[in-house]
Amino acid sequence: MKLQSFTLRSLLRAYPWRIVLTLLLVVLDSALSLLFPLFMGYAVDALVASDYSGVVALAGLGLASLVIGTARRMLDTRAYSGIYRQVVPQLVEREKRRSSSISRITARVDLLREMVEFFEESMPEIVRSLIGVVGTVLILAPLSLPVTIACLISTVLVFLVYGIAGTRTMMLNRGYNDVVESQVDSIASADSSAIRHQVNAQARWSVRLSDFESVNYAIIWLFMIGLLVYSLLSVAASAASAGAILSVLIYVFQYTDGVVILPLYYQQLMRLREISVRLNE
Repeated sequence: MKLQSFTLRSLLRAYPWRIVLTLLLVVLDSALSLLFPLFMGYAVDALVASDYSGVVALAGLGLASLVIGTARRMLDTRAYSGIYRQVVPQLVEREKRRSSSISRITARVDLLREMVEFFEESMPEIVRSLIGVVGTVLILAPLSLPVTIACLISTVLVFLVYGIAGTRTMMLNRGYNDVVESQVDSIASADSSAIRHQVNAQARWSVRLSDFESVNYAIIWLFMIGLLVYSLLSVAASAASAGAILSVLIYVFQYTDGVVILPLYYQQLMRLREISVRLNE
């Protein structure tokens, strides 16, 4: 299918079945993974009573997850490599009609690859994180309501931090992509001064992006450390069984991991938004 524009939405519209099928397998794989802490807690309590049914159930869950996860990864590679092979020639053809420079074409092919890789690599992790966050809240609620409320408060704080940082993230990505698009011209000039200037400029933008993301990450993890400590103290003071306490703590740890990752993907979406604007100028 010939694309009229190069955006995440246009790729989804052009190849809906390939993308949706891979995401359905991600959902199934994620749902199975979400059950592991619950099954582990059940297995611990069953073993205390010399009952091995929990171990058998845990092994069965592991095998099911293995089969679905392997099938998903094999399908992902085939689906998205096929999409990439079809869309890159279209982009190159359009840029040649516009008499774009080799530098511009090369940079935009790299940017387009980043968009396709988002569907293959990042989208599954986003789905897994969303299912993990929502599913963990639903499972935790009957196990420990105070811990569930603490998780929700932490989530709100995390998204507030990244919401405030969104504008600056967009600006930094725009500056970085401007430098990337001029890279080939600088190298082709064979001017050592121009090449050195290009490399230094790209390094400076990379450092600025990294520093900004690192500060956000540090603030978020302060919230998560507080959540982990509170959860440990809360469940330790309860009358829950050893298996239930284990399940709660594993779910909270997984929850913190998912909550920290989601805003990072939000930043990636901001970058891809800037790339979409650039590719369709």
